[in-house]
Amino acid sequence: MTIVVFSDFYCPFCRLAAEDLAELRRSYQDNLAIVYRHFPVSGVEAIDVAQASECAATEGLFFPFHDAVFATDSVDLARTFGDIMSRRDREPLSLEQCLADTTSLAMVRRDALVARDLGLTMTPSFLINHLKLQGYPGTARIEGLVKGVLRETTQDSPQ
Repeated sequence: MTIVVFSDFYCPFCRLAAEDLAELRRSYQDNLAIVYRHFPVSGVEAIDVAQASECAATEGLFFPFHDAVFATDSVDLARTFGDIMSRRDREPLSLEQCLADTTSLAMVRRDALVARDLGLTMTPSFLINHLKLQGYPGTARIEGLVKGVLRETTQDSPQ
């Protein structure tokens, strides 16, 4: 099963959802994929962080960056980005290089357009198989939805 989450790094409810999704990723690692999509509705700073996350993703460091950003109340983008990118074996990419990269910005914009095309208006928003859910429903509801969909999936699969 796959959960697509449309999120904004500056959204406090997205932080709560990220904690829930991280726990679900650990609990259902063999049966669950989390796909993160950008929907930076809170302003220019959110776009910069989203773009930086795409640069981290090119190095296989998206979730370490994602988790580091959501672990703090105030984002020090330059320091967080530098800390994560220093994990590379070669010369780390600078934040300035990343923000000048039109490819990462295009990816962020693409995700936001997809969210709008889907009729999404808030963050976080989720696509869980056939369900579209906007807003943070709480830990119990997210886990209940995932368990329900996984139960449906195993009942529908051929034996």
